[in-house]
Amino acid sequence: MNRPRTVVLSTLFVFLCVSVVSGPLVGGVDLTPQRTDARFPGVDAETGTLSVSDTAVPAEGYRLERGVAGSGVYTLSVPAATVEVESITGTVTVIYQLEIREIGYASQSLYTLDANSPETVTLAVSQQSIEADKIEQEEYAATATVSVRSNGTTRVLETANVTVDVEE
Repeated sequence: MNRPRTVVLSTLFVFLCVSVVSGPLVGGVDLTPQRTDARFPGVDAETGTLSVSDTAVPAEGYRLERGVAGSGVYTLSVPAATVEVESITGTVTVIYQLEIREIGYASQSLYTLDANSPETVTLAVSQQSIEADKIEQEEYAATATVSVRSNGTTRVLETANVTVDVEE
């Protein structure tokens, strides 16, 4: 064989072998890089533990307020929750979630914590817009949950059944 053809065939052979080995035919081989948290490059997310002394999810203050006339939306306001950290090892993710099942709505905020995090962590769900045509009642039952994700598991720290008041 001539030299250029040998180079092309060798390259194709290597490409084919790598594709087969890293593809679905051969399990257990993963050539992709490990996922890391973008805020902490080089540190794997959720590989630690979290101990808390207190978690507070407010019982009231959840509101749906009609937006500007003609906007066709309501703005959801959610009061902040707090977590009193006792100890942290490694990195964990704390999740603050609000779910209003009746209208098919759920929103969550994620917080990455490590040993440098403050002892009191304030959690907030950013203001969200909900289409006005989904809102038909004066109030809705909702569930507010604070949980922690670490070492591949999720543990609920606090759950509160709350009422979301609709304000015109």
